[in-house]
Amino acid sequence: MALVTALAESVAGTGGVAPETPVRPGRRGAGAWRYAVLAVLGVYFLVPIAASVWYTVRERDGVSLGTYAEIPSAEGFADSFTRSLALAGLTVVLALLLMVPTVVLVDLRLPRLRTTVELLTLMPLVLPPIALVVGVRSVLAWAPDYFLNTWLAEAFFALQEPALPWILVLVYVVLALPFVYRALDAGVRGRTSGP
Repeated sequence: MALVTALAESVAGTGGVAPETPVRPGRRGAGAWRYAVLAVLGVYFLVPIAASVWYTVRERDGVSLGTYAEIPSAEGFADSFTRSLALAGLTVVLALLLMVPTVVLVDLRLPRLRTTVELLTLMPLVLPPIALVVGVRSVLAWAPDYFLNTWLAEAFFALQEPALPWILVLVYVVLALPFVYRALDAGVRGRTSGP
């Protein structure tokens, strides 16, 4: 019993022992270079934006927001705006329909495939977007040359319909995959590993 008491006292006393090497105090001004870098980056990004806004509001008589007031009434604005909203909504829905079951399945049933799925979803970051666009354009150009008067040509033409270009939805989904997968994976893993 005395041995257990001595052991408990020695363990309880270890919390008050000073560390062998003292903790190095922080240096003053150590973070100043960070603020300088942020200031340079801020100027780098904000100056072109400010210049473009100044260009649009500047007139001979002074400053006017008339250009911005004319945007909603411009010809074709409503159609383009609603088409953009439809493309964005379809992209979100399709990306979630594709990735939510994938993330849940990988997390619950196939954890060995996590690395493979991560690599596949990171491919749009490895492949430059311009290469993806050129590749899609080349494939869509095959329709009149090789598949004319077939169902495949009709499918290619339907994907490029100007009223709602589904090919843009598919390309946007591919480009969004890394971000959608990371967000969903972090949420699911945090939920399953939490209390």
